[in-house]
Amino acid sequence: MLKIMRENVQSKFIKGLLWAVIFSFVAGVFLIWGKGSSTLEDDPNTIAEVAGITLDRYTFEQRFKVAAKDVSDKQQRMQIVQEVIYGFIREELWLKEAEELGITVTSKELFDFIMNYRDNAGRYVFRNDKNTFVGDSIYQQIINGQGISVGTFESDTKRRLMLGKLQHLLLSGIEVTDQEVLDYYRTKNESAKIKVGLFNIENFMDKIIAQRADLEKFYNDNKEKFRRPVMNKYDVVRIPISIYNAKVKIDSKETRRYFDSHIENYFVKEQRQARHILFRIKEGADKIAEEAVLKNAEKALEMVQKGGDFAILATRFSEDEATAVDGGLLPYALPGTMDKAFDEALFTMKIDEIKGPIKTAFGYHILKLVGIKPSGYKDYMEVKDQVAESLRRAKAEDLRDAALGNIEDKLNDSDNWEKTARELGIAYSTTTYIAPGAIPPGVPFSEELYKITQEMETGDVTKPIKSADDVLFLKLSDQRESQIPPMNDVIKDVENRYKEDQVQALLKKVSDETLAKIKAGAGFDETVIAAGGKVENPKAFTKLDPIENVGRLPELIYNVFKSSAGETGGPVEYYNGYLIYQVLEKTDYDFAQFMQNSNKIKQELLAEKEKLALSSNLELISKNENIQINTKLIEELVK
Repeated sequence: MLKIMRENVQSKFIKGLLWAVIFSFVAGVFLIWGKGSSTLEDDPNTIAEVAGITLDRYTFEQRFKVAAKDVSDKQQRMQIVQEVIYGFIREELWLKEAEELGITVTSKELFDFIMNYRDNAGRYVFRNDKNTFVGDSIYQQIINGQGISVGTFESDTKRRLMLGKLQHLLLSGIEVTDQEVLDYYRTKNESAKIKVGLFNIENFMDKIIAQRADLEKFYNDNKEKFRRPVMNKYDVVRIPISIYNAKVKIDSKETRRYFDSHIENYFVKEQRQARHILFRIKEGADKIAEEAVLKNAEKALEMVQKGGDFAILATRFSEDEATAVDGGLLPYALPGTMDKAFDEALFTMKIDEIKGPIKTAFGYHILKLVGIKPSGYKDYMEVKDQVAESLRRAKAEDLRDAALGNIEDKLNDSDNWEKTARELGIAYSTTTYIAPGAIPPGVPFSEELYKITQEMETGDVTKPIKSADDVLFLKLSDQRESQIPPMNDVIKDVENRYKEDQVQALLKKVSDETLAKIKAGAGFDETVIAAGGKVENPKAFTKLDPIENVGRLPELIYNVFKSSAGETGGPVEYYNGYLIYQVLEKTDYDFAQFMQNSNKIKQELLAEKEKLALSSNLELISKNENIQINTKLIEELVK
C-alpha cells in the first residue's frame, strides 16, 4: 500500500494540493491592480508584497517552476509569471478577509480533509488497506518525500480550507432565475436584418465653409484643445556588440572547453513525428453536428485498422489542407508544444501505433506515430560553429561590460555627446521632440525606463540600457514646455476641428429630414442616396453582435429589437456620422432548442455571476491595501 501511495505522490499529488489555492481558486479572476511602487526595486529577494506579507524570491521560483514545467514559449511563461504573482495577491487578500470575518479551520476539519483526499485514480492517499489512517510514521514519510515538512503541509492545507469557506460564504445566495436564462438565450439567438442609410462626415465636410471670423471665434473658445504637451528631445549613444566581436580571438580548444562547460545548452528533448487525419469541428457547431464529425473520424479509424494505407486515407479525408497533400505528415514536435490532448497521445504511442479519435481545439484526429528522435546532447561537430559564436558573444559582452564604466563617466562629464561618441568610436544620434514617457525609436521598452523618462530633467543621463545587440545611454538634451501655439501655427488643425464640429449638426439635420420623407412614404434607398447618404445591407445580427460596417451601437440594437419588420428609425450617431435604419426581418428564438439547453445555460450564468461576485469582493478589499510588485527583479528572473 505504501509503495502505491509513494508512486501516486510522485505523480503530482502533493504539488497539486499545495498550489491548488494559487492556480484553481477562482481561476480567471485577474485584477490588474494599478498599484505598486518602486520601493521594492532595490530588494533582491522580494517579488511582491501585500497586506504586509511578502512573496520571496525562493517561493516565487518554486511556484513558477511547478507552473511553467515543460513551457518554453516566452509569452506563455510571462503569463504564468502573472498568474503566480496575482495568485499570491488574491490568496493573501482573501486570507486576511477570512481572518477578519472570524473564519477558522478546526483540527477535526483538517483531519477529515486529509483522510478523504484521493489521488487521480480515485484512491485514498492517507488510508491503509483497512480504510483507516496510515499512521503518523507513513503519513510523515509521504509528506517528507516531497521535500516539505508536515507542519508546512498542514498549514497550507488549512489555508486552502479557509479560502474554501470564504468562497462558500461569498457565493451563498447567488442564483440565476428562469427569466434570466430565457433573456440570455434570446439575446444570443434572436436575430434581425436591417438596411441602414449612412451619412458620413467625409461626404459633407466640403459643405462647411469656414470664414476667418468663425475660425478665430472657435479657436478662442477652445484654446485648451490646441495645447501642446511638454516635449522631450534626447541624445542617444549606442554601443553595438559588433565593436567588441572584432576584438575577440578564439581557438578550437577554447571552443571545445566552452561546449563541455555549457553542455546543458545543447540538450535536445525527445521529438516525435506523426501522420494525422483531421476532421474539423466548425466554430459554433452544436452537439448533433459535432457527433456527426466524430462518426466520420471513427469510420476513418476503422478503415485504418482494417489495413487501409494511412497516408492515402489522410490525403483523401483529412481537412488539414497543409498536411493532407503529404499524407498527413506533421513535422517533428517537442513535448508541450501542441494541444494537450494531442501531445499526451503522441508521447505515449509506439512506432506505427494508431490512436484516435482524439479531440482538440481543431477537431477530431486519427494519429499514427512514424518517427522518434530520442533525447540527448548534440554532437560537438554538429554545433561547433554555433558554440564558437556563443563563446565569441560571451567574450565580447565581457569586454563591453568592462568598458561601460569608463564610457558612462565620459558621457556624464561631456557637454557634447556627439564629439565624445566620435572620440570613443561609438554611434551617436538625436531624437525628434517626443512626449515624456515615450521611448525613442530603437530603444527597448521596459516599465523601468518608462518611469525614468517621465521623471527626467534637462541634462539627466540614464544608466546603461541593454538590448539584444547594443547598450544605450539616453540624455535629455532639451525640453519644450507645454504651450498653446498662436492660431496661425495651427490654422489647419483649427479649420479641421471647426468643420468636424459644424458637420455633426448638419448630418443630424439631413438625417432627420431624410427619415421624415421615408416615413411619409418615400423609398428608403433612393431618398438616402438623393440626400448624399450611402445605403448598406449588413448581415443579420444578434443583440451581442457588432453590426457590419457600423459597429456595436447599443441604442441602435435596442431600437431594432423592439421594432417590427418594415419599421424605420433613427437618427443614431455612430463613429463616422449619423445613420437611419429600416428593419427588414426578425427571427425569433427556437423554444425547443432553448428547453434542451436551459440547464447548461443556467450553470454558465451562475459561474459568471460567481466570478463577478468574487472579482467585486477582491477589488473592494484591495482598495485600502498597499500592493507592491518588484518588476525589476521579475524581469531578471524570467529572462
